[in-house]
Amino acid sequence: HVDTREEAHDPARLAALDGAAVVFFTGGNQLKLTSQLGDTPVDRRVRELYEAGGCVAGTSAGASVVCETMLVTGDSSASPRVDDAVRMAPGFGFLAGAIVDQHFAERGRMGRLVA
Repeated sequence: HVDTREEAHDPARLAALDGAAVVFFTGGNQLKLTSQLGDTPVDRRVRELYEAGGCVAGTSAGASVVCETMLVTGDSSASPRVDDAVRMAPGFGFLAGAIVDQHFAERGRMGRLVA
């Protein structure tokens, strides 16, 4: 569990990944996840785990961050168009060639996903 970018540099947080075979990102805010963990020792350890055959997964925002590119904003009710209403940002890049959008059915985000 990492709450701040500083904690992602903490050797004790890094040690929590020793022997791990799976990393699971929980929901919340995908930009917060990538900005807190990106290019930190924890990020590098997760990548090492993945490259060695480990599993990286998530739910909600945690599912979105596994992609190379993630949707971060977009009008839930808009017709499917790419315009100023849809914003994207770099994800962690574990899943190439796809975008995961969370809650698209429950929150009416089909237009955002299609765009």
